[in-house]
Amino acid sequence: MKSRLNHFEFLLVASLNAKPNCGYTLLHQPEHRSFFKSTLKHSSLYYALHRLEAAGLIVGKRKASDAAPTRVVYSVTTYGKRVLKQQLTERIAEEHQDLQKLRRMYSEHRGLLEQLEDLFKQYPLVRNPYRGQF
Repeated sequence: MKSRLNHFEFLLVASLNAKPNCGYTLLHQPEHRSFFKSTLKHSSLYYALHRLEAAGLIVGKRKASDAAPTRVVYSVTTYGKRVLKQQLTERIAEEHQDLQKLRRMYSEHRGLLEQLEDLFKQYPLVRNPYRGQF
């Protein structure tokens, strides 16, 4: 797969990596509801499953049963696991960079707030709206 998985596709592949499932289960089981059911339509889920299957990230196997309709159980391929691992590593690195950036910004702002506090100490008649916030 040449392009990066979107957030939904990433969660879908990660979920199927943890446990192979059919689309119905992904929509209706409690452990998946928070990820997939809130704003997702059946057609969107199956469209994503078919796209991921066409890309070779997952494979669907028909599972017939006397008690229930035939279901397609999706599981992650070896290639899908490799892509998932690669993209997870990239996402963690990006989050780490964002965290470092926030830390730098916090340090810069903290320094400015400390300078501001020193100014308020020099001019005690001016009310300090930031007192106790840093």
